[in-house]
Amino acid sequence: MKSSLNFIPDSFRKIAPLGEIDREALRWGIRCGLILVLAVVLQIQPVFSQQSSGETPLESNGNQSPNGTPGSAAALGAVTEPVSTSQPDPTEALVPDFFLASVALDAEVVDDRVKVEADVEVVINKGVGWHSIPLQFNQAHIWSREYDGPGEESPDFSPNRRDDGIYWMLKGLGKHRLKFSMWVPVKREGVRSQFVLSLPPLSTNFDTQLKLTIPEANAAIAASQNLEILSTKHSKTSTEVSASVSRNHLDCTWTVPQGTGATVSKVLTNFHLKPSTDSLVLDVKQFIDLQPQATRELLIRVPTDFEILNLTGRNIRPHSKVEDREGWVRIPLMADASARIELHWLLRKQISKEGDKLTIDGLEVEGAVQEGGTVRIDELPGYRILPQNDASRLVFRVNIEEMSFTEMEGPNSVYEFLQQPFRLVQEIQPVEPLHSVTPIYEVRLNQKKTMRLLVHQLVEVERGSVSSLTMRWPDSSTDGWKLKGNSTDAETLAEIPTTFNDLTDGVTLQLASPLLAGEHVHLITEFERPVSIQDRSDLSWTLPQIPQQYVRGKLILTELADEFDLAFDEALVEKLPLIESKHYINQIAEIWKVSDPFRDKLLSKNTRIVKTADAERLHAVVTEHQQKITAKTTVEVQEATPRDLLIKQKFELEVEHGRLKSIDFNIPASLMKYIQPTNVSSSLDVRLDGKSLDDIVLVGPVLKVSFPEAIFAQNTLEIRYRFPFDDDTDLQNVKLPVVSLTQVPLSGIDCLIIPIENVQVTQNASGWAPVQTSPQGALWVKQSGGKTPFEIPLLVGGTLVDSSQQYVVDVANLWTRFEEDGKCETFARYEILSPKSRLLMTFPSGSEFKSIKVDGVALTEYENDRGKIVITLPEGTQERRVLELQYRNDRHSAFSLANPQVFDFPEFSESVWVNETVWEFNLPFGHHLFEYPALKPLFSWRRNGIVWERQANPSYQLERKELLSSIPEMFQFQNNYYAFRVYSPIQKGAFRSMNRSLILLIGAGFALGLGFLFYHFPATRNVFSFFVLAFAFAVASLWYLEPMLLLLQPAGFGVLLALTATVIDVRMRRLHADPSERHSHRSRQRERFDEYPASDQSIGGNPMEAIDGTTRIYTPTGSSISKISNE
Repeated sequence: MKSSLNFIPDSFRKIAPLGEIDREALRWGIRCGLILVLAVVLQIQPVFSQQSSGETPLESNGNQSPNGTPGSAAALGAVTEPVSTSQPDPTEALVPDFFLASVALDAEVVDDRVKVEADVEVVINKGVGWHSIPLQFNQAHIWSREYDGPGEESPDFSPNRRDDGIYWMLKGLGKHRLKFSMWVPVKREGVRSQFVLSLPPLSTNFDTQLKLTIPEANAAIAASQNLEILSTKHSKTSTEVSASVSRNHLDCTWTVPQGTGATVSKVLTNFHLKPSTDSLVLDVKQFIDLQPQATRELLIRVPTDFEILNLTGRNIRPHSKVEDREGWVRIPLMADASARIELHWLLRKQISKEGDKLTIDGLEVEGAVQEGGTVRIDELPGYRILPQNDASRLVFRVNIEEMSFTEMEGPNSVYEFLQQPFRLVQEIQPVEPLHSVTPIYEVRLNQKKTMRLLVHQLVEVERGSVSSLTMRWPDSSTDGWKLKGNSTDAETLAEIPTTFNDLTDGVTLQLASPLLAGEHVHLITEFERPVSIQDRSDLSWTLPQIPQQYVRGKLILTELADEFDLAFDEALVEKLPLIESKHYINQIAEIWKVSDPFRDKLLSKNTRIVKTADAERLHAVVTEHQQKITAKTTVEVQEATPRDLLIKQKFELEVEHGRLKSIDFNIPASLMKYIQPTNVSSSLDVRLDGKSLDDIVLVGPVLKVSFPEAIFAQNTLEIRYRFPFDDDTDLQNVKLPVVSLTQVPLSGIDCLIIPIENVQVTQNASGWAPVQTSPQGALWVKQSGGKTPFEIPLLVGGTLVDSSQQYVVDVANLWTRFEEDGKCETFARYEILSPKSRLLMTFPSGSEFKSIKVDGVALTEYENDRGKIVITLPEGTQERRVLELQYRNDRHSAFSLANPQVFDFPEFSESVWVNETVWEFNLPFGHHLFEYPALKPLFSWRRNGIVWERQANPSYQLERKELLSSIPEMFQFQNNYYAFRVYSPIQKGAFRSMNRSLILLIGAGFALGLGFLFYHFPATRNVFSFFVLAFAFAVASLWYLEPMLLLLQPAGFGVLLALTATVIDVRMRRLHADPSERHSHRSRQRERFDEYPASDQSIGGNPMEAIDGTTRIYTPTGSSISKISNE
């Protein structure tokens, strides 16, 4: 609706003359009447239209704010539905309040923007309030708008509408039409242009109509996923495109070729200059965007100072030189070449050691509209790069921090160019070398009494390059040193020509290839000289000197033959301190990547810091020692069969001051008769540190063994063989022979038996004692003071399994339930470490077993001989086995008022060690623990309300909680249970229990008796009596703490009874006293009171009130005070 009314005429603002007041008033009356009639007519029409749509006038007026503008969101949404008696239409809910019917865009490209005329059609179906319509247009800049429709319109300025585009408010049923004039920016990149616009959300399958005019005759628009080209019209001055836009998003891109001569729209070239061994490598990546016209080849100018090593890229053919154009190459393109070509160039330039001038240019593409790129120059070790700005053109330097590089090392400089032909000129100058050396002098003295000096030079080049190294050694010829050779850890320096200059007594190392900045090289130069050493000799020498300006710390390392010891002169000890910082050694080893053996040498106790002067002579004393060998042997019985034993005799050798090349064994005669002299290796298996030895020879009873390499320090020798015996009897004595050493007496001998079920050392054997706590197994040792045995007395048989048990019980848990008649039932759980195949246990006589389980598997067969049971464990590889037994015993006395009880624990063999035993038992109802067993209790007294009771410690409760789920329910005690722990094997647990009635009788009765005693004898009612009782309680608690604590709570109850009895007794005496006696008592009171004057008888008013025994306030008068003072 388009209308415009002016309700204030100009005549209204004028003041009428007095004579014309009536006529003017009449005119205005008529006009106001007409205006009122017109307003009523206009108001009635929307009311009727609202009533016809199901709304009342009251409802319609309620949706408008007083000023006629849209109100708040809450007010706009508050619409009262009319009351209707008819059934609602189910399809009414499917009709939306409003929808966008169509969107049409008429766009024209003008310079760097797109002018857009947007025509949006919105249909409002229901609701008389304001509707917020999303229009989007996020990227648009709106100039103006036009509205045509049946209602009203207004922009939506709600705060929450700022980030998701434009929203427009519409009111009134029917079709509304909005027209917007706006512009959108254009993004240009080379020949490519693009603009993006968010569109109003149309319904499904509804598209936006687009008409785009581009002021270019040959513009080409590219279709996309949301843009479908319907038609394209080209004219002499413009290109007109009709398209359909879906999904409410317009992304329009078009290209404009730059004429027939320009075949390339944009070129991006990134140069990267890298150093090589003797040249510079230019690594270039070039990205070329072609024009839409078909391009068959590229012409590119090659850099001036570089030659092409390689050129690769997709959809290109091999390049060739352009004959009539020097420095240009032709690159043919394949037919299926894409719009972007990527080229990878590798170019090289030789560099002179004296320096050179470097020019970077070229890679200019003919026909390119726009060309640019970057030039990255890396560090050139040994050279300095100086830019020549005067000779350079069209290139400028950029900040390295603003660039991002994927390589680990950053560049030296970065340049950028924006057009061709550019030129970057730089001068390369060699840098004066700067390096440091950490010398390590390794002094060696071998058995041939030849002294060697290895000079380790740890070289680090900090700047420039290093081609040679020099050491000064003035005393080298005097001391008789000779150069042996050089070595290095660098593959490129494998051959190092070395010259020994006799004129300057110096050594020069000429490197095959120079060391560059940042390199770390380990060079080794070896010298040698003979020395004369007796038992104790003095040695002196000097060290090669490296120029001091290059030295960074010096170390000396001594490595001597085993029979030599070297001690520096006392005056040099302070100048050659031992190095204590392993961090410094590890840092050196990590930087120079030294070998592990050399690193171990540096970490040894023979490395010192050199603080002497350059030419100072070193003095040391070398001592030669005689070889010393000690040996100890262990005879291990590994396997037992009915016919033989598998024996492994192990020798622990320690060789000092020298190395051992061979050793001789004495073979006892009892073993010698079973060995074949012609084939010793088939009878005896000799091993050194686990490796078999083949060079063994038997010469009579002596077995000669030669080692592949001489041994020193600690080594392990083993001899394995089988020793047969007579199998006629089940149990027999066997004399096991012991192999001994010819050159060395044995310092000790042990016997370790693995099959303890079948083999044991004879009991009471002379000098042999078992080690019960050995973690290795059944171990016997020969006591000191005896002669080295050549035989071990063994007892071999199949019935030994039960006579010797050697294993460890880690934890033993027992739960016992006592009954009123003295019977008890126990559940025992044992965690056994590496048990034998048969377990021997002793239970109290009369025990009746209900179940036996091993690792949760019930056993039905076991041997029981009057409480001594033998359990055969099922096969298993577990190191920890779990044994569970439930048994019943009837040999305890019945529980009475107070009686002692003795519980017999199951026992293992004496050789079995029990680490920990936890015993938890439950007493019958009404009985409590009076005296504890000699174990550590796992409970304490805790208050529960007003009663104190014994409760398990929190730590034990957590431990107990984990085990309760794995034991029978009858042993999951909830109350009246007591837990104890002991860290050793235990045989018996003695305790005393007491009936609850007796506890109450003793505790309360004793306290009640004391209370009556204090009441009837006033002399005892004092503090001294209390301290006497406390002292007596403390003394008794020293020996009987648990009984005293148990009786203390009933004693408190007895004290309460005594106090109650005392109060009752006092009250009863007053109630039953004789009246005559009470009258005579009052008379005596009066007679004593009458002795005082009347003036003194004012005790609270009535003097007789004090006779009844109540307390009154006595206020003496003046006469009474004077009378008292006279008396």
